[in-house]
Amino acid sequence: MTHFSPRAKTLLADTGLVYAAAIWGATFFMVKGALDSVDPVVMVGYRFVGAGLLLLAYLLYKRHNVLTGIGPALTLGVVLWVLYVPQTIGLEYTTASNSGFITGLFVLFVPLLMLTVFRQRPTLLETVASVVSLIGLWILTGGMSDVNVGDFLTLITAVAYALHLLLADRYMKRGLNPLVLSCQQFLVVGTLSFLTALVFDLPLA
Repeated sequence: MTHFSPRAKTLLADTGLVYAAAIWGATFFMVKGALDSVDPVVMVGYRFVGAGLLLLAYLLYKRHNVLTGIGPALTLGVVLWVLYVPQTIGLEYTTASNSGFITGLFVLFVPLLMLTVFRQRPTLLETVASVVSLIGLWILTGGMSDVNVGDFLTLITAVAYALHLLLADRYMKRGLNPLVLSCQQFLVVGTLSFLTALVFDLPLA
């Protein structure tokens, strides 16, 4: 088994975050284009069921217990669903840059939720980091233009994003397997999306 020094682990983690941010940013434009041919709720269903099944196959191959931590996964999955469905519906009405900027406002909601919901006072460094992140986000996206209903829907996403981040941090500190937890969440989101599609008779193709 490969062992990394603390410095190497930090560098690897930072590199992973940059990579994740690049992929995250690209998805706004990709999803915006794809919504011309599929219902937004159904799109969320296909995305997450597909990802969940692929990860499930890998976990079963590696003989992981995929039922551990199912309680936290259900909570996180519901929050993740509340995150992605309004965001995807919102992209039908707003621009990809507006959606990206509003979603990025979770950096402001994180310290607010820490203080009001989790009764945990954010440190000065965390507060400063949130403000700096918001400034950087504004520079990268150019801020907002032409506010519409899609923007208000995406604001729900920002709040859910912050809540998901804080809950995931709390659950991960319990020692849960991140791959198993991710797989469970993906399948919860996909299942909720397809159930919603069936209830509201949304087109599946």
